[in-house]
This record gives sequence, structure tokens and C-alpha cells, in this order.
Amino acid sequence: MKRWSVGLLVASWILFGISLFLPAARATAGKDLPLPSDPVTFLGWGAAWAGLRGLPDLAEDPSLVLWTLAALGNLVFILSPLCLVRRWHRPSRILPTLLLAATLCAAGLFVQLGGWKVFMVGYYAWVLAFALGTVGTYLNQRAGIRRVPAGVQ
Repeated sequence: MKRWSVGLLVASWILFGISLFLPAARATAGKDLPLPSDPVTFLGWGAAWAGLRGLPDLAEDPSLVLWTLAALGNLVFILSPLCLVRRWHRPSRILPTLLLAATLCAAGLFVQLGGWKVFMVGYYAWVLAFALGTVGTYLNQRAGIRRVPAGVQ
């Protein structure tokens, strides 16, 4: 199980890195976006940066909560390699739960922002990277738990 978890984690990190440079979202001008009338395509890193830039505006615009949480999920994802370091094994126990929450926030953007019309291949690669990372960290954590037979202490 340890091999599977490491393989899933490595695949998720590679996919995450690739997703940052793929087209992720398409936006048009609106009341909040001073963009030209033609749709503008954001690469993954641009979409992530836009989500982090929305952090100070959360008090004024609560609709940014999911977008900002998904962007903060990138920081959680970047910490996921720590689960492979033996010294960080204990603090990384909560990592699968945090990654699951980040994956759900990332998937929730699909519903909130309009689905197929807005998102492009980079978004789907990004969400898949989060899902693989979640499963990989969970399996890695489970592989580290030793089961003691009943009656043996």
C-alpha cells in the first residue's frame, strides 16, 4: 500500500505542476471585472493568484469565499510532501482531511461559477491532482498505522 500511496502522490504533484500552466478558466467583462468584451483565458497560476488576491475583499464580497478557500487549498497541497517525511508523520495526520476539504472547495467552484462554460482543461487537471493527492495521503497514513492482533499489547 505504501508504494501505491507514493505513486499517487508523485502523480498528483506532477499533475498539479502541469495544471498551473494549462488554461484553467475563461472570464468575460462584468461589473467586477474590468476586462475587454472578448473572453480572457487564465492559466492555472493566474487563477490561483486571483483567488489569493481576493482574500482582503472577503468582508465586502462573500461570494469570493469558495474561490479564496480553493486558492488557499493550493498551500495545503504544497504541504502534502511532508507526509512522506518520517519526522513530520504526526503533524501530517490531519493532511488527508484538509486535502479532502480543499478538493471539495475546488469541485464546488464548478457549480458556483458556471461549470462547462467557464472552466477549461487546467481546472480539471487541478481538481484531479487534488483528488489523487487526497487518496495518496490517506493511503500513506493508513500504511503507517500498524495493526496489533487482538490480545497482544
